Amino acid sequence: MKNQGQFPELDVEDHCLKCGINCICAIRAVGACVEFNGNLVLDDVTFSVGKGILSALVGPNAGGKSTLFNAIAGIQDIVHGSIFVNGLSPKDSKGSISYIPQRENVNWRFSLTAQEVVDLGLVKNKSLLGFSRKGSLEKVRSALERVDMWNYKDQLISEMSGGQRQRVFIARALCQEANILLLDEAFSGVDVASQFGLIDMLRELKDQGKTIVIATHDLNTLADRFDEVICLNRHVCAQGSPDTAFTPAVLEELYGPHPGMFLSHSLGHHDD
Repeated sequence: MKNQGQFPELDVEDHCLKCGINCICAIRAVGACVEFNGNLVLDDVTFSVGKGILSALVGPNAGGKSTLFNAIAGIQDIVHGSIFVNGLSPKDSKGSISYIPQRENVNWRFSLTAQEVVDLGLVKNKSLLGFSRKGSLEKVRSALERVDMWNYKDQLISEMSGGQRQRVFIARALCQEANILLLDEAFSGVDVASQFGLIDMLRELKDQGKTIVIATHDLNTLADRFDEVICLNRHVCAQGSPDTAFTPAVLEELYGPHPGMFLSHSLGHHDD
């Protein structure tokens, strides 16, 4: 069962999106497929995300969320279909995307401070000798201030809480000046209060024009904080606002025949 719910119109402004020129969509996938060892991991994935939108990519573990992010970021090739980022192929638009991977993909053995981690986002602005050019410190400070972490600039990233680490990684992404942020399992290991703080901060960035997509297997009570959700289990089951996309049929397709608990928690509904 595929494509329940309504997909947004995949319109273009003055040119066909396939020409790689202008498009109103920040991200658009049309029939995208990914294979591993002959097995179809993503099957006919079609969706679009408009500019300045905060979206949640929701689905079960092993449902293809990280694979889709890798394809959008140009790390993973697709075997069929198309993916466009700001009207270009992913490999031609890498400067537009900042990808924050899952926590377990980060090497915590390096003793880096918050300021040093964010400074890594300015690699493309370094001189040949490796020193930051004039203004780099101001950019790092501005990024850390935007995520309310400047006062922790000298603290080791390995000693921070999950929520603090995510804020530092988002600050690094801001230093890269990308207009699209992909966050993979951003809420993993983050307490509920910090989750709400992260969402509020991301909504502010969204209001400033950033396009943000967060992959998660469980939204808990945060679903209504997103502009839209994209439900993925190897293919897109539905896309839309949380109150319309999370139908019982879609949740069953995502999580199996007993998704009632997920439905109540995700939509923020609680028994009296």
